[in-house]
Amino acid sequence: MDELVVEVAGGRRVTARLHGTGAPVLFLHGTPGSRVLAPHDDDLLADSGVQLVTLDRPGYGGSAPQPGRRVLQCVDDVVEVANAVGAEHFGLAAYSGGALYALATAAGHADRVTSVALVSPLGPLDTSGDERALPEDRALQVRFLRAVPAATRARVAIAALALRRVARQRLNQPQEAVDELGASCAADARVLDDDRVRGMLEHDVVESLRQGAAGWAADAATMVERWPVDPHAIRAPITVWHGRDDADVRIDMARALSRWLPAAALVEVPDAGHLVLHTIWPDVLTAARPG
Repeated sequence: MDELVVEVAGGRRVTARLHGTGAPVLFLHGTPGSRVLAPHDDDLLADSGVQLVTLDRPGYGGSAPQPGRRVLQCVDDVVEVANAVGAEHFGLAAYSGGALYALATAAGHADRVTSVALVSPLGPLDTSGDERALPEDRALQVRFLRAVPAATRARVAIAALALRRVARQRLNQPQEAVDELGASCAADARVLDDDRVRGMLEHDVVESLRQGAAGWAADAATMVERWPVDPHAIRAPITVWHGRDDADVRIDMARALSRWLPAAALVEVPDAGHLVLHTIWPDVLTAARPG
């Protein structure tokens, strides 16, 4: 794999990682997350015919923070990275909290995005009741942030205060943070039995939070705003996978999101949780690969 640093408007850096060779698919990580999240099997990538480009959103991993960032500014970063790898047309894949950014890119650049694959997606949270698909502690955070006046910087500052201690704990004890991922359901615990997946996720925890809670707070503040996405502007086919046993983002959210997206096909994966991505990478890469 190769590291790529792209300089975008204002001299800010965006860090990406190139995995494999073939048709370009850009992967947008969850919340929190980083470019480290990728298939744990090199042969899988070789068989897929895909070059997977994973990138850090501002404030995560190696990408410089962008105070007050909005969704469409992150979309600009995605397009800049696509340009840097010479991808005129590209597929998109996203995990959990990355779904918003993938859909915004697909809607704003319908002439370039050929396909979209979403796994365990977090859907809109701007309306009261949307948070019912989340665990109660996260639902409370959503309600609290939604009550803050919709000035992005104020929401980010409040989210950063709320997340700073948790981020520090995860950074200092990544093994425990990954253990928590497997505690929500038996299917997720089984995924973590693979030492390659566990090791990659521990690395992802450290990389995602090495700048502190900046990226996480910016994502959290953005999630409770109205999504700047016109679903009817998306021309690419969309496939959504969601584990039926997912306790982190319950499947009701994926069902609602799929109804909102006219071009979406929902695959409900039995006996699978929030970590289902690591069991279906071949399907995701095939669906996202440009034709």
